[in-house]
Amino acid sequence: MLLIAIFINFVTNYTLMADNNESGQILQKLDEIKSELDYIKEHMVDVDKVLSDDDKKALAEAEEEYKAGKTTSLEGLKEELGK
Repeated sequence: MLLIAIFINFVTNYTLMADNNESGQILQKLDEIKSELDYIKEHMVDVDKVLSDDDKKALAEAEEEYKAGKTTSLEGLKEELGK
């Protein structure tokens, strides 16, 4: 995002030096770029919601342990700890 801000700042400064026709074209292009960035932001995948291979493996192991009865419930753990 910092690179985009620097780019927009550069183009904005350049716009001030360009004539009105070029300024209009640059501003139009910036609007197009902003629209594209908005679309990308709306459709980005949250990396925290994507499971890595290690995550998938750990989840599969946990499910196997749960099915095999090798896990302890929160209530059971509280009883064991006396809380």
